[in-house]
Amino acid sequence: MRTPGRALATEIIPGFDCVDMKRRGARRVYRRIKNMSVRQETAYWARRTAALRTERAGGAEV
Repeated sequence: MRTPGRALATEIIPGFDCVDMKRRGARRVYRRIKNMSVRQETAYWARRTAALRTERAGGAEV
């Protein structure tokens, strides 16, 4: 976890395109939720948020 007030180190990785990574991630999420109802999509995001919080806390991914 980042310490408040400290800058993140940057590293240039040849061949890595962060915009492409973002777009691929957005397409993956879109494919997963495109046919969901609002209720199903809300449940999906609640599960994914809980999994992320667990992962960041150092526990196993849900």
